[in-house]
Amino acid sequence: MKQNSKTVLMNASANTSGVSTLTASVDTKGFGYARILCLVNNTVSLGTVVTNNSLEEGDDTSTFSAVTAAAPGTGWTPGTVTASSVTTLAKLAYNVDLRGRKRYLKVTLGLAATSAGVFITADLSNPGDGCGTAAEQGANVSVQI
Repeated sequence: MKQNSKTVLMNASANTSGVSTLTASVDTKGFGYARILCLVNNTVSLGTVVTNNSLEEGDDTSTFSAVTAAAPGTGWTPGTVTASSVTTLAKLAYNVDLRGRKRYLKVTLGLAATSAGVFITADLSNPGDGCGTAAEQGANVSVQI
């Protein structure tokens, strides 16, 4: 059975002595939808400035431009409020329709404090051909039940 998603750990930092910004990018080639989660430990909130938290797209990994509401399939504005300190929720989730998008997505996550464990993950779904192997699913081992 072919799965319909791939999970990617885009970037992570367990550095508790100085992470105020974390940037990550993901190759979305072959997928129709991306859900990007920004996970931060419960003692740290996101930066309150809009430009500290952004989603960009690019044809390669060196040149990116901001994803705006004028682009196909979008209609979001980056948040300006401090995120909840609840541990069971992602601090920020980007849900992106990839139709009409460029190949790479880049997230910049700004934090209101520098001591944090931070993870940025992407769940890419709706692939053109399905994901038949563990590697195509973003895993070392895949268990089919």
